[in-house]
Amino acid sequence: MAPQTCRPSDAPAVFSVSRATIYRWANAGHITIYKHTGISLIVVREVVAYIRGSEV
Repeated sequence: MAPQTCRPSDAPAVFSVSRATIYRWANAGHITIYKHTGISLIVVREVVAYIRGSEV
């Protein structure tokens, strides 16, 4: 089963994009970075949908 969330630092392994790209996309409003107990998390399907050019 694929993870539902991951850390931005895991982005190169999960999405083949850099951590900096994840933060750029978040700053541009394309995806959201959530904070949970001091840990940054991104929703995998949200990032995949953005990469594919569709909405979640």
